Amino acid sequence: MKLKYWFVAAGLLLTSYLVHAQELRRADFLPKASAAFDLLTQKYSEERIVKEIKDYNVRWVSNLMSASAIFYKATQEERYLNMSEQVFGNAVREWRENEKLMHGRDDFFALQNLTLAYEILQDNNRLPAGADEVLIRFADLHFEPEYIIDHNRGQERALGFVRMCNLFPDAPNVAHWREYTEKMWNFWYRNKDVDETATLYASIHLNDIISIAIESGKISQLKVPEINKWFERYRDQQAPSGYMPEYGDDYFFAYTNWILAFERMARLTGDASYRKAAWKLFTIGYPNLDQKKYFAPGWNLRQASDWATLAEVALLPTFKESKDSPASLSIVTTRTNLKGKTGIPDQLLLRGSVQPGTPFIMSDLYASGAHQHPNLRGTINYFEVD
Repeated sequence: MKLKYWFVAAGLLLTSYLVHAQELRRADFLPKASAAFDLLTQKYSEERIVKEIKDYNVRWVSNLMSASAIFYKATQEERYLNMSEQVFGNAVREWRENEKLMHGRDDFFALQNLTLAYEILQDNNRLPAGADEVLIRFADLHFEPEYIIDHNRGQERALGFVRMCNLFPDAPNVAHWREYTEKMWNFWYRNKDVDETATLYASIHLNDIISIAIESGKISQLKVPEINKWFERYRDQQAPSGYMPEYGDDYFFAYTNWILAFERMARLTGDASYRKAAWKLFTIGYPNLDQKKYFAPGWNLRQASDWATLAEVALLPTFKESKDSPASLSIVTTRTNLKGKTGIPDQLLLRGSVQPGTPFIMSDLYASGAHQHPNLRGTINYFEVD
């Protein structure tokens, strides 16, 4: 009888190990992410930051200040908070003196990062004098109320203005900002889908939409069957190896953004299959990253900021659910387009199982919408053989 109980106990222990072995834990990724960030910002200096600001590098300067702030929040290492404070402070000073420096290439990404850094610096009493005035001015200069669209450029803007509404409820133009964010939300939510056809960009708008929902009190609107189906569509695209196939205008290797998206989906749905997807992507992705691109010592703001996405994973609430839905095998996923037409064939997925080594073929049957490559419709966009 005792032997029987021993086998039962051993079985439970093994089951527990296998469950935990397929989920990410802080010790798995956070030290790796912070070490990579440190390498890619090794040549950091205040002089270099001022030069970046004066070169109109608005996007990546704002990314750096939020990335370092997030690393501080995840690790509690004060050096990251000091970096964020210094970058933010220099930007405020230079922008106050010359408003033209507030504009630069792809600066629509900037506001959501500026507001995130502001919030963390404010929580730690590290804001420089004049920060409120400069941030409100920055928001007003980048406000385009007619820019209503459902891909990442729109969602990045909307997230920034949602945060501005929360941080500055008495700002002169807050009513206009709030009206814009509501229009943006309703524009995509009417279809409960986004007309996006590229792997990385899809992960950007998914994370933005989840952030907007959390920060504007709309999280219950994401807990509906249509949104769950939307989430499943991307989970099912994951190849047996763990990679996220690239299609459309995508050549960036969507890595950290999808890990964060899957971990957030898990908490929204209570479904552990998304945590497995994140674990699988991290497990195959990390050892196969390009060393020069992701780990080279020096100065690479774009890749350095990318690692902060994993620091965000470390800040998510503890996952306690037990539901575990299996990913689909051979299937044609469907989607809704910008005009509201439903049931449109999206991706053809062919595989016998989700185990690594299983042959897999993916074909983009849609190839429309944002970042589309219509010349590749119906071709084999991605395959694995073993």
